[in-house]
Amino acid sequence: FDGATFNHNLTSQSDIHDTTSSAWTLTAITATAGQADAVGGTSATLLAHAGASGVSNLNGVGGTTPTFRTGHTYLVALDIKAGTASWFAPAIVSIGALNLASYFNASTGTWGTVGADIDGTGVIDLGNGWYRAYYWFTNTTTDEGGQFRFYISEGDNDVSWASASGENIYVARRQVENVSGIVS
Repeated sequence: FDGATFNHNLTSQSDIHDTTSSAWTLTAITATAGQADAVGGTSATLLAHAGASGVSNLNGVGGTTPTFRTGHTYLVALDIKAGTASWFAPAIVSIGALNLASYFNASTGTWGTVGADIDGTGVIDLGNGWYRAYYWFTNTTTDEGGQFRFYISEGDNDVSWASASGENIYVARRQVENVSGIVS
């Protein structure tokens, strides 16, 4: 991030994804906190698909979703590790007509389909199967709302499951920061 200026993490309870937190709603997904993370701690959460079919996601509510100021650039990042599922879709939805849908393959450490309004992506290999996946975007709309959504994906560009499978993935250290001056 040559030349970037970072602020603080704009999300609250960024590592509490289980049912003990009122900051998140679970849709056809279970969350088990206290899992081993990439830095030797226990801040990771195991997210598992719990529905028979359809979409399973983790929705940020209340204080977990900041205001996305018009004309500002935001960095979205999280640590991720494949479980029995490989694909994960970290998204911010409902900011005007911005297309911020993105899909990350946690088995290979690569981005798949990336929304047209995402300015750039990156990956840092943290070792032991963990990756720090990130993207950044600029809010070019006058809508300053938005909501975090994290999907366990069946594949690239596919958040709808055909059948019940219990597929799971590990996530930790989710953050969104208002940044400026990102070069690469």
